Amino acid sequence: MQRAYSAGKLTARPVSALGVAALLAALLAALLAGCADGTSGVQTLDGRPSAEPTPSQAAVAPVQAVDGRAAQLVLRAYQGYWAAQVKAYAAADAQGAGLSTYATGAALSDSYANVLRLHRSGRRMTGAPRSSPRVTATGTDRATLTDCLDVSAWKQTGAASGTAPSRYVVQATARRLNGVWLIDSVTRHTDQPC
Repeated sequence: MQRAYSAGKLTARPVSALGVAALLAALLAALLAGCADGTSGVQTLDGRPSAEPTPSQAAVAPVQAVDGRAAQLVLRAYQGYWAAQVKAYAAADAQGAGLSTYATGAALSDSYANVLRLHRSGRRMTGAPRSSPRVTATGTDRATLTDCLDVSAWKQTGAASGTAPSRYVVQATARRLNGVWLIDSVTRHTDQPC
């Protein structure tokens, strides 16, 4: 039996051969070794504590998850990433939102680009998405997450309602840099409702 950790809930589930294969593939992909720093709460690059984001209320997507300290820190980084985006998109301004506290690489670039688009168009985002992330694999410096993101309560001001689904699968990767987990990439699968 494997314990699954998802946004504060711990449950026992049988381990499938596919789940074991996915975990082994993720572990083989790990490039550098690292050590947990033993701190509690959300990690930041400067080592100062940061307010922890509120866990999601949404239903859990049916994906095999992993547990442990690394999984908890990855989930906190992912939840912080979304909380920082909500703040930046509501103001159409990245200043003070904390995006770089939780993201790096393509995830950070995409967030800044979206803030710039909102700013140039004079629009803002209201509300917030609901998230039900699960860490599906962890290595020493890499992790993957799967989420069922619900954006039905997160709207762009002045935009016509579209035909895209309001709940869809999101896959994300996290990297551990200098002992801190940061979201590295986020892929939205709007063609995969959940």
